[in-house]
Amino acid sequence: AAVDAAVAAQTTALEERLASLEKSTAALAAGGAADGDALDAVVAKKVEEKMGGKKKDGIFGDEKKRPLTEISKDLELTEPQEDQMAAAIDASQKKVFDLITTPRNDGTNLLDDLAEALKDPEHAQEKAQAVFLQLFTAKIPGSDETYLAKIMTEKVALNEEFRKVLTPEQMKKYERLGQDPHEIQTGYDPYGEYLVERMGK
Repeated sequence: AAVDAAVAAQTTALEERLASLEKSTAALAAGGAADGDALDAVVAKKVEEKMGGKKKDGIFGDEKKRPLTEISKDLELTEPQEDQMAAAIDASQKKVFDLITTPRNDGTNLLDDLAEALKDPEHAQEKAQAVFLQLFTAKIPGSDETYLAKIMTEKVALNEEFRKVLTPEQMKKYERLGQDPHEIQTGYDPYGEYLVERMGK
């Protein structure tokens, strides 16, 4: 139980770092501030900062997960609306999970790489950084898209699902929150379950 709790905590921290990096890359791409090697350098630097436990303000600052129940209070959702949002979030998370676990030619996937990285305490930071960088640079097996590009597309699609559920006023409130839709917690966590299983082997 103690091992599972430790893995769950580590998984949460890693997911928060990933969310922060996704937002950062999206902002850089939108502003035309970096591409190619320059973007890789920025990503590497920021991953290193995150893995080193440093805190920064602004766009590279900590990204906080929030329970859907809290978001629901902020937006004054009805029970059916909250249920619909939960269903949309879980469905989107399942799509991203399936994406991250798309098997490569050798049968392994990106989440397997992360599990292996976390098994090596002495080199976990270095290896986890390499895994994160693959999200930005590696193509999804059988696709010409990078993992991150597809994940960002899915975030946009999820926000559009929210638009179908929320009233115009609620949607305005939601947008003002600046909340990453994949950081809204519903209790569904396929990543943590997968990593616990893999790291227990």
